[in-house]
Amino acid sequence: MNLKIIFGVIVPALIIVFITILGSLGSIDVKKGFVTKIALTDIFRDGRIVNSIKIGDIYLENDYFLSQRYEFPSWSACLNDKEGVLQRIAAGNIQYSEGDYEYEPEQLARSVVGSTDNVLSVEVKANDEKKISIYLQPAYNIQYGPYGNSRNYTELLKDYGGYDELVIFELEDNYGKYNYYDASCNVNEDELEDADRIPITSG
Repeated sequence: MNLKIIFGVIVPALIIVFITILGSLGSIDVKKGFVTKIALTDIFRDGRIVNSIKIGDIYLENDYFLSQRYEFPSWSACLNDKEGVLQRIAAGNIQYSEGDYEYEPEQLARSVVGSTDNVLSVEVKANDEKKISIYLQPAYNIQYGPYGNSRNYTELLKDYGGYDELVIFELEDNYGKYNYYDASCNVNEDELEDADRIPITSG
């Protein structure tokens, strides 16, 4: 066999396969934690509902000797009435950030690295740790009234004060079948057995 083929094609291919196998042997330790509650008064700033509110963190630890890549989960965030009087509705979009997610009235912060409809990943270097902040971008219908005006606190309390918890759960691999603002929250209660729940208070 031609030496050029051996050293130019076969050997590099074997090296790539070997590195790929080594990389697949490692894993990232993942821990997540959410805030203990969300107060409706906390999501207001400058007389309007903020564009994002921090709801938790994801802690990633890679004790392997090679860098590892972690893919963000695809989550749905819904407002839930535990008594079942009000229909469960979408609370907004989950965002991920490696840094502080600064409030920007007119646009999303540029530090966002992933969301429920655009699942991305982050690299964790060998023997390193990384903290990813989890934010909720409130749904348009929550931020604005029927005529496109920003809701004030009284309107928010009137329209959404009956919901007492934020339910966060991971969507299935075929989450694309869900409509972003509706169907992903129309699931049976038994499907939310492993969901994370954050109490909502009025103040």
